[in-house]
Amino acid sequence: MTIAAGNDILAGDFITASAGAGDSGKGVKLNASGKLDNSFRPDNWNYLTLTAGEAVDGSTTPKAVMIATASTSTLTGGGTGTNYAFTNTSYQYAQKITTPSVVETINSVSKYFYAPDGSGSINFTCKIYADSGGQPTGAALASATDSHNFNVTTADTLVFTFSTPLAVDAGTDYHIVWSVDSVGLGLTMKGDALASQGANISTDGGTTWSASNGPFEHSTGITITVEGNFYLTNASSNNQFANNFIGFVMDNVAAGISAKVYISNDISGFTALTIASTYYLSNTAGAITTSAGTVSKKIGRAISATQLLLKNDNE
Repeated sequence: MTIAAGNDILAGDFITASAGAGDSGKGVKLNASGKLDNSFRPDNWNYLTLTAGEAVDGSTTPKAVMIATASTSTLTGGGTGTNYAFTNTSYQYAQKITTPSVVETINSVSKYFYAPDGSGSINFTCKIYADSGGQPTGAALASATDSHNFNVTTADTLVFTFSTPLAVDAGTDYHIVWSVDSVGLGLTMKGDALASQGANISTDGGTTWSASNGPFEHSTGITITVEGNFYLTNASSNNQFANNFIGFVMDNVAAGISAKVYISNDISGFTALTIASTYYLSNTAGAITTSAGTVSKKIGRAISATQLLLKNDNE
């Protein structure tokens, strides 16, 4: 029922908490203090439902999040000064990498190989492993292959693209491992002859590993953020993690799961806020502080020890 001029306003003339299609044309209700009656306010009045790009735990203290644009990064390492031979098919070479502080998936790995002694095709495999004590461990987390035809005295860069990008943890060590199913052509891989660079070699098909010179030359393609997902804010650099703040998450949510992001009005659930103080994004992921981070982003004012009035002044 819509409100008609000259008629009494009845309870059924107000919108309901579910705010469905049947509420078209209805009004909101004020309480005795003249404020919006929350019992008649739609459930989604001040939040959006978005997908988490990483795990966010706002169940104890609300966490500040940003809405992401798509971004990628490339980890590179090593040089081409030294040749490392595949003496037989039991030889495997591994290079340790450390993922960025915020990361989504590993999409691909590129690698430089050299075959000076003839022409022919060789099948290569590239795998990603977890780390244990500086060496690859466990079952492969991802695997990709490439069959490449070399010409005489050629050096080529092979790109291994994983059919399903590998979701990895932020700031964590992993190992890229290369192997071949045949030897010949004087096949070698390229790297540098520097100690303690996270390189390992196995001569028994990956059963045991020993530290080697390195690092081995590689480029690793990594997706940092997925467009439209939310991630914890961070004011330590002038990038989207500081500039794309939208609100707070108050639940414990895993990556890839939808959650409510509160984007307006007052946010409850904090502890020990300083009343009337202005709050900024912190250099600590998802946190807020009364002192601006490296990038100054004002996001609210405390109206009690537990409530923050959202005031995003960075538009």
